Order: sequence, then C-alpha cells, then structure tokens
Amino acid sequence: MTNITARPTTLADAPFIAHIYTQGIEDRGSTFETRPRTAEDILSWFDGQHPIVVVERDEQVIAFASTSTYRPRDCYAGIAEFSVYVQREIRGTGAGKAAVDALIPAARAAGYWKRALTRLSRERRQPPPARLTWLSGSRHL
Repeated sequence: MTNITARPTTLADAPFIAHIYTQGIEDRGSTFETRPRTAEDILSWFDGQHPIVVVERDEQVIAFASTSTYRPRDCYAGIAEFSVYVQREIRGTGAGKAAVDALIPAARAAGYWKRALTRLSRERRQPPPARLTWLSGSRHL
C-alpha cells in the first residue's frame, strides 16, 4: 500500500469515521450495532481520554482504530476496549494493521496497559482482528 500514514484523529475526521463504521455495521461482521452512525454520533467519542487514530492513503481516511471504556469499574481503569475498522474496498491491504500499530502507543501514552477486543469477525477462518492482534505483538486470552 503506497502513501499510507497514521495519525491522531481530529474532529474533522468524524464524517469519514462515521462512513467507515457504518460500512462495518452494514456488513454485520465486526459489530453487533445495527444503527448507521453520523458524524455527530462519532463526535461523542472525542472525550480526551480514549485515543482514536486514522489511517490515510493519498490524504483520504481509509481506516481508524479507537479505544473506549472496557468496563466502568475502577479496577478496569487501565484497560481499554479497542476497535478497528477499514473502508470496505481497502480491507486486507494492511490499513488495519497500520491503525493498530498507531493506536497501541497512543493507548499506552493515555495510561492504558491492556487492550481488549470483544467482537471478532466471522468472515475468514482466522478473523482479521485476531490476525491484527497477533501482528501487533499482542496475544489472545
């Protein structure tokens, strides 16, 4: 994949994230969500505590990875749930790995020492998120 870069998300990325996330909802392989998301929905993710990164190719957002609260109890404060979504026609090209690779140090810098993935795709024998976890140096528990 040429001209691919990852960076922290800005509020201006919300419409692109909403589009990619809605594709994941429509495809039914990555989330249990059923309602398409709008840019306004995504803006609520920008809480200053949970890092979000985007991946761009030729200055267009093609993927994102985000963190969110794993559980509300204090004992889970250092654990973040993470999500990775890639634009439909770009999947399988390394954009998801680039997003995870950028999210991990951002999550560590925000004080998260463990990441949890709670939903796996059923599209392939070895689901893409599981491959991403392994490629990023994490392990499946």
